[in-house]
Amino acid sequence: PAGMTILTGDGHYANRLRSIDEKSMIVTILHPEGHDFVTGVGKVREAYERQFNQECVLIGFMPVFVPVQTQV
Repeated sequence: PAGMTILTGDGHYANRLRSIDEKSMIVTILHPEGHDFVTGVGKVREAYERQFNQECVLIGFMPVFVPVQTQV
């Protein structure tokens, strides 16, 4: 992407065996609608789950309106 925002924090979740506290990250990317982007993000998520042995990595999509001003 041309840009992104990364927020860090303290995460918490519970699985069948125990409760887990760990550092977490929220990555926000603004992008135009399109299947290619969604497919690419899915591949990144799968690789992250494998590399860091994660049970679940959440992806959420939310439409937003971003007004763009043009230079006159």
